[in-house]
Amino acid sequence: MAYPASPELRASTLALLGGTWTRLPSAVAQARVWGADWCERSTPFVHTIEGEVVAHVGVLEIPVVLAGRSCTVAGVHAVCTHAELRGRGHMRGCMEAALSWIDARYDTAILWANDPEIYTRFGFVSQAESIFVGPVPGGPDDGLRLLARDDPRDMDFLATQLARRCPVSRRVAGHDGGWLALIDLALWSPGPSLAWIPALECVVVYSIRERFLDLYDVIAPQMPSLAQIAAHMGSQVDTAIAYFCPDALGDHGLVAEPTVLIDQLMVRGEWPSDPQALAFSPLARC
Repeated sequence: MAYPASPELRASTLALLGGTWTRLPSAVAQARVWGADWCERSTPFVHTIEGEVVAHVGVLEIPVVLAGRSCTVAGVHAVCTHAELRGRGHMRGCMEAALSWIDARYDTAILWANDPEIYTRFGFVSQAESIFVGPVPGGPDDGLRLLARDDPRDMDFLATQLARRCPVSRRVAGHDGGWLALIDLALWSPGPSLAWIPALECVVVYSIRERFLDLYDVIAPQMPSLAQIAAHMGSQVDTAIAYFCPDALGDHGLVAEPTVLIDQLMVRGEWPSDPQALAFSPLARC
C-alpha cells in the first residue's frame, strides 16, 4: 500500500518526517531520482488532527535471506510523533494498527532503534549484531573505478548491479533488488565510497581509514573472496572490518566483535535460533 494519493496528506506526512529528521525529505527525493520511491515502497500508518499528520509508523516489505532461506519480513521504520504532541498515545495507536496489519501478512517484523525500550512493549526483542574483524593484505588500488553519487550514469550502473546481485550472505542479508540499498545510500551522509572492480565484476561499498578497510557491502552476481577484494583496495590496508556476515567471503579469518553501530536490531515474531554472530549490511537496514 503506497502513500496517500491526496497531495495534501502526502505533503503533511513528509513534513512530519522532515520535522523529525531534517535530511529525510531531500533524501527521499534523491532516492526517487535514482529509481527507489519511498512513497511507493512504504505503507504509512498515521494519526491526524484537523487534517495534519502528527504521528507516523511506516512499514516496508523487505525480501531477505535468513539462515539460508528466502522470505519476506516487515520492516518498521520512520516512527515519530510531532514534538509538541508526544506522550498522548498517538504513536501507540499507529504502531498497534501497523502491527495488526503486519501480523496478518508476515511472520517476522524487524526494525533498528536507538531507543529500544520504546519497542519492547510492542513485543520486539533486541538481537545483537556484530562486526567482523581480521588481517588482510591490501594491494594497488589502480584496478577500480570510483562511482559518483551525483553522476546519473554511475547511479544507473549501480542500480543495474543491485538488480543482478546475489545475497551478500546466506546467513542473513537483504535481497530486495536494490531499492532499499538506494534509499539507505540517499539517507547516508556524507556516505561511503562506491567502487566498481571490473576484474571481480563487483561494486564495493567501503571506506578507508589509514590501514583499515571498512567493508559495508559487496554487490556482485557471484561473491568474490575477501582476499580478492582487498588486493584492489590500497597497499596500506592490512585489516578488514566487515559490517555484514562474511560467510560468502571465502577463507577470510574474520572474528566477530560487538558492532560499533548505534542503532539496535529488534525482532518481533519468528527468527532463526542459530547462535552464530550476525549482521545486516548497512544497505539492508530500514
